[in-house]
Amino acid sequence: MNIGMKVIGKYNQIKENIIVGSLPHVSIYNMKWLSYDIQQIHTKEILISNDFYGNANTIKKYCGLNERYTIKASLEHASYMAKDFYWDVEVNHDLPGIITQGGVRKDVLKKVTSKPVYVIGPYIAYAKSFYNDNEKRRLKKGKTLLVFPMHSATHMDIDYDMELFISEIERVKKDFDTVRICMYWKDILRGSHEIYKQMGYEIVSAGHLYDKSFLSRLRSIIEMSDCVMANEIGTYIGQAVYFEKPVYLYRQDGWVSNSDVSTVEFDTRQDTPYYERMFQLFGELSDRITREQYELCDYFWGIKSVLDCGEMKKLLDNLEKEY
Repeated sequence: MNIGMKVIGKYNQIKENIIVGSLPHVSIYNMKWLSYDIQQIHTKEILISNDFYGNANTIKKYCGLNERYTIKASLEHASYMAKDFYWDVEVNHDLPGIITQGGVRKDVLKKVTSKPVYVIGPYIAYAKSFYNDNEKRRLKKGKTLLVFPMHSATHMDIDYDMELFISEIERVKKDFDTVRICMYWKDILRGSHEIYKQMGYEIVSAGHLYDKSFLSRLRSIIEMSDCVMANEIGTYIGQAVYFEKPVYLYRQDGWVSNSDVSTVEFDTRQDTPYYERMFQLFGELSDRITREQYELCDYFWGIKSVLDCGEMKKLLDNLEKEY
C-alpha cells in the first residue's frame, strides 16, 4: 500500500470515528449522517451481530450495565418470517444460550439447537426514547401516518413499484395531517427517498445497522405516529403494536432484488401460513388493534414477554454463571 492510500485510509477512519461519536446526538431528520455507511461496528460483544441496531447496547443500558460488559448469549438480530430460517452465527456458537423476541422464533430454534432459548419481547421495549415528551409533542405535527417502505439490506438492493405504493399512500392520507416516511439507511444512499420527498412527505430515519442509537430513534418515530403503514412484513409491525399503534399492510407483490444469496429468507416467507395470515389481519386501514392482531404479534414479537430490569439482570446473571 502506497503512502497516498495510507493517508486516505487514515482520513476515512478519523472521519468515521467522528461521525460514530456524534450519532447519539443526530436527529431523525439528518439523512446525510444517518445514512453514512459505517464500515466497522464498534462493540465489545463476543458476537458482533449482538449489537446490530444497538440491540445489546440497549439491553445493557436498560439494566445499568457497563458498555464493556458482554452478553453471554447470542441475540437474534431480527425475527425472521420464513419458516425454519436462521442465521448460523446466531445459533452455532460457544455461548450458553440464545435470546430472541417471540415464541415463533423459539419454536424454530429449538428444532436446530439444544441450547436454551429465552424470549424477551421486542428489543425496542428496552430502549429509551430519543426525544423527551415535550420534544415529541413539538415534532408530531398533527395526526401522523408513519410509512415503512420495504427496504434493502447491506448486501441486497430491493426495488418495487414506488409509484404504485405512493398511489396507495395518497389514497389513505386524507385522514392524516402528516405523512412521515421512515427510510432505511441503504435506500437513502440509493436515493430512494427523493421521490417521497418530492411528494411533500416528511422523511426520517432511525439510522445505520451499526448505529447504537437506532432503537432509541425508532422508538420516538413510532411513538410520534397515530398509524403505521407498510408494503412488506417487518419487525416494525410488532414494534408498532407494542406501542399500541394500528398497522395497515398494503400487499405489494413484484419486488426484485439484485442478490440471489441474500433473498433466501424473503423467497421462503410464503412457505409459512403466518405470512399470508399477517396480510389478511392487517389488510385494512383501521384506528384500532384487534385481539387477533395482538395475539399474532405476541407470538412473533413477544409483546407480553418484556422483562423488567430485575428480570433482565437475573437472566444475564444466569447466562454469566453458565459461561
